[in-house]
Amino acid sequence: MDEKLHQIRRTAIRGRVALALTCLERALQQYDVHDERVVELVEVLWRFVEERDLAEADRAWRETRATDLLDAVDRGEPIPETYRGLPEFLARVLLEALEIGLGNLYAGVAGYSQGTFEPTVKVLELCERHGVPIPDPGVFATRMPFSEARGWGKPVPRSFFSTD
Repeated sequence: MDEKLHQIRRTAIRGRVALALTCLERALQQYDVHDERVVELVEVLWRFVEERDLAEADRAWRETRATDLLDAVDRGEPIPETYRGLPEFLARVLLEALEIGLGNLYAGVAGYSQGTFEPTVKVLELCERHGVPIPDPGVFATRMPFSEARGWGKPVPRSFFSTD
């Protein structure tokens, strides 16, 4: 895991969001999750990677139908009954992916952005623990280094990180 941690530190924040969402999409596929609210949220979270206006991405996730799920997980409550069939760890992964996007949104980036590093590591750990294959973090570090755009990296389409 030490090498993975090093690669995550070298990855810009947008790249960390992309890494988390790539893991999440693999998990959703592996666990055969097709809940429209979850899919909608994942699509909105990609806006933290793809769009220049991060404040708009922040506004957009708040309007998704999955905010009740995120709120419950954030408060440490059980997943709402309407999400029956959604593995609990995936709800946590969704919240951690959001935290990466929000981590330094309205504050300057200091160091290697501990506030986005930790949730990225949590996503990888959760996915690995539940048998979800994670992509090579080195690919994300190479394609979007932390030195780019004051730690955020430039907006790119999700296909920019394709590792398949």
